[in-house]
Amino acid sequence: MESGAPPAGAKLVKSFALPRSEAEVLAYTNGDVNAGLTGYLKGRNSVWKLGSLSGFDENQAWIHSLDFLTGEVSGAAIEIPFGPIGAKNGLLIYRHNTDSWNVIDFQGHSAIPMDLDSDGVPEWIGNQTDWVPPALEIHRWSTEHDRFESTVLQWNSLFPETDNDEPSYSSLFIENGKHLIQIGRDDAYAFFTFDRGVLKQFRPADTRDRVLEMQMARHH
Repeated sequence: MESGAPPAGAKLVKSFALPRSEAEVLAYTNGDVNAGLTGYLKGRNSVWKLGSLSGFDENQAWIHSLDFLTGEVSGAAIEIPFGPIGAKNGLLIYRHNTDSWNVIDFQGHSAIPMDLDSDGVPEWIGNQTDWVPPALEIHRWSTEHDRFESTVLQWNSLFPETDNDEPSYSSLFIENGKHLIQIGRDDAYAFFTFDRGVLKQFRPADTRDRVLEMQMARHH
């Protein structure tokens, strides 16, 4: 992200005001319909270039506020591809006291909001099967530190003695009202839960292979 205002002649197409702040997310066009739109982040005394807004449709939802952020922090979740690497979605955090932004682009991958630990605040989960090795990525808001924190679950940390350290899948299930993560491959798998910001390995009473069962059901 670089500092810079829209060029002369650019037209404001859409704006989104962050709650409890002077900050805005702006979408501009330079008049060339083939060039698409460019996003900017406007703070109290600063303007930053967010980058290209791919697939922007002003008639559809493209951004919404993160209402669980309080105090000196406001934010929004952007739901369309953006930025120089074409991130599929992301989080925009604005700090009032320093007039500064933090952009979380999930390293170009997609992530979905889901309240894994039922505390009323969503986590953002990315099932990154195209990573090397594949991984499950979880981003959570830390009220203690006023920032998003991340954890990544990778296969080689679970079974270091295996020859092949790459899982072939990770899947999220809900059983008895509880979120359960299964990660594995053909010859081994493990379960995890997410509780108050901590990813914990978990051994359910029923250790059957949920992913295998799901695959078998699809073939019938």
